[in-house]
Amino acid sequence: MAASGEIIYERPNLLDSTHDGVELINSNRFAFLMMLGMDVMLFVGLGGGYMVLRGGSLSWPPPGAPSLRPAVMVWSCVFIVLASVVFAVGLKNHKKGNARQARLALFAGSLLILGFLITNAFEWSYLITNGMDIMTVFGGIYYTLMGTFLIHVVIGSIFLFWIISRTMRTGNSGKSVNSVTHVAYFFYVLTLLWLSIYGLVYS
Repeated sequence: MAASGEIIYERPNLLDSTHDGVELINSNRFAFLMMLGMDVMLFVGLGGGYMVLRGGSLSWPPPGAPSLRPAVMVWSCVFIVLASVVFAVGLKNHKKGNARQARLALFAGSLLILGFLITNAFEWSYLITNGMDIMTVFGGIYYTLMGTFLIHVVIGSIFLFWIISRTMRTGNSGKSVNSVTHVAYFFYVLTLLWLSIYGLVYS
């Protein structure tokens, strides 16, 4: 019996009516969600900076800056939305143990993400060729906002290809459930952020 004033800590894996012995919060999932939250706050800050600069200008884009091409960049929205849908299908199949269908979905999603990156590459090539200068207010905030987002997409793509190669190894399907879930959630958030960015910059 514990002495008076002694602190009694719950033993790990204690089974009772309120606790089944498993961890209450998946530490990997919690850390991942914290990272997503910080990313969202980063883009909220960048988007807020864009709105401040845009609101303080008489004309936007400023005179002399190349015109943006919303009709071209709308395809980037199509690509990333379709990728998120395909990742959702892949995640559903992966949880059901349909490893082959999950891999096919992840691979198809990676091709759609590649289409997203290519669309942005065409837009950047057009803007740079037509004199978009990073040292101007408009050019600086555009390249910073878009570049930061594209870096996230590239990092997510690298993680995606690692997961595809991992799920192709015999016996690793079950171990990669969290990884597939995380990459799907990551691109869900990126999709919502991109639609917001597109509406902010290209509207």
